[in-house]
Amino acid sequence: MYTDIMTVTIHQKSILNLRDIREDLQARIDALEHAIDKEQAAFLKQQEEAAANHRKRMDGLKRGVGNYRAMLELETLLLDRKSDSDPDQIGPHDQVKIQMPGAPMPLGDFFCAKLEQFGFLSKEQLRALACEARYFPAGESGGRQTHATLVNITRNGRVTNTPDGYALATKERALL
Repeated sequence: MYTDIMTVTIHQKSILNLRDIREDLQARIDALEHAIDKEQAAFLKQQEEAAANHRKRMDGLKRGVGNYRAMLELETLLLDRKSDSDPDQIGPHDQVKIQMPGAPMPLGDFFCAKLEQFGFLSKEQLRALACEARYFPAGESGGRQTHATLVNITRNGRVTNTPDGYALATKERALL
């Protein structure tokens, strides 16, 4: 282990008997500098991953706040209309689409959306995207669910498979 303090004592008579270790010292310096660079790169990668996770989490929280604000606005609108009109006349005049936080789209819809976004993907790429979006419980690979979902959306015509194993979204998706 390297310490912060190094003491070197040189005796005048022994200088003639020493071998040249400058190359060894330079090799150790190079190795330590390489370790520093490697550690810095690992730190930056972890920092980027943490920032990406933070952004993803913040986006979800902000969507949740927006959804609850929309629900509050709708509730206020309904209560104002109820107090202004005859109770028998109240009906759903306004429609508000609210996606509740924590309620992801079905896996088949997710796969179709990703296929429309990227063009074509392999089963493994779709599985990896679903894992990243946390469709599967921790510790599960989602292989069976991915396969079963792809078989189902292929059978109902939303996806076609190429001979080389890639999936493509079909045009019928827009009609569903």
